[in-house]
Amino acid sequence: MNRSALANGMKKMNNKSRLHILAAALLFLVSPVSMGQGSPAFPSKSITLVHPQATGGPVDITTRLIAQKAADGLGQNIIVEARPGAGGAVSGAYVKQAPADGHTLLLGNHVSLAINVALMPKLPYDPLRDFTPVTLLWNNPTLLTVAASSPARNLKELVAMAQKAPDAVSYATAGIGTTGHLSGTLLASSAMTSMVHVPYKGSVEALNDMLSGRVDMYLGSYASVATQHKAGKIRLLAAVSQKRNAMAPDVQSMPELGYPDIHFDSWFGILAPARTPQVPVQRLFDEFVKAVNNPEVQAKLTAQGTVTLTSASPAEFGSFIAGEIVRLGRSAKLSGATAD
Repeated sequence: MNRSALANGMKKMNNKSRLHILAAALLFLVSPVSMGQGSPAFPSKSITLVHPQATGGPVDITTRLIAQKAADGLGQNIIVEARPGAGGAVSGAYVKQAPADGHTLLLGNHVSLAINVALMPKLPYDPLRDFTPVTLLWNNPTLLTVAASSPARNLKELVAMAQKAPDAVSYATAGIGTTGHLSGTLLASSAMTSMVHVPYKGSVEALNDMLSGRVDMYLGSYASVATQHKAGKIRLLAAVSQKRNAMAPDVQSMPELGYPDIHFDSWFGILAPARTPQVPVQRLFDEFVKAVNNPEVQAKLTAQGTVTLTSASPAEFGSFIAGEIVRLGRSAKLSGATAD
């Protein structure tokens, strides 16, 4: 149709028809597609949430609990995928390369987002540049434990064992750069002795080797030792926090026991790849915060010694990470811990 014919056709239209065409044009101009926001609405498919520890461990269990509630709110499945290794660097590097559309998420923590910066000169991602923060989720206070069969009845006796035979006492952790690793190196330094660090890819294997006698002690969260503690298989010697653990109130904290610089907590939070748009980030923030604050989820987390810890906004989580990079980096250097 040429321009003249089109003009004549428009002249023959009544006012009502012209208004319909104008309304359709206006709808197109303000639609998400025309505004460059993309379509369909988020989320448009299943979401993959990658975490840095072994399948079946306490982090895996907690992640799945929260993810299920968040999935209900989002209206899409959340697939939880474990990619352990290198203190969380493996999972971080994987999510960094994912499309920035909010459908692939990282469960980052104190190790992968803060401690690794000090311990790994060739870290395959920048925690502040390569990810978009969403929210903190929870905190797992660390405990120092030994098997019930251990000759050490308290922390003082354990330190005495290490001082009597340097490098004869070993400690298991969930990996290099964890709060357990830093705690162990700082404890040995403060006691003016040396102990052998035995890192694992997750808490399950680490704890099992302590129970079997392959290592002398284990440093990890209450969630990772709760079952064995209730069964009388392990002994809790110290809370590696500024305060006592709510699930083990009779166990003294490291500062109370004479080690004021040894207090670390294991925090976890959700991030998306860098440049993820604000709309999916805000939706993820809203639903994950709701999930963590759900009474049913709260009760289960509290029972395993987990402290919920959500952010006021995605931006606040970003500021928190920046501060932890400085604080934990300082502690990592003081401990003398290395990624080797």
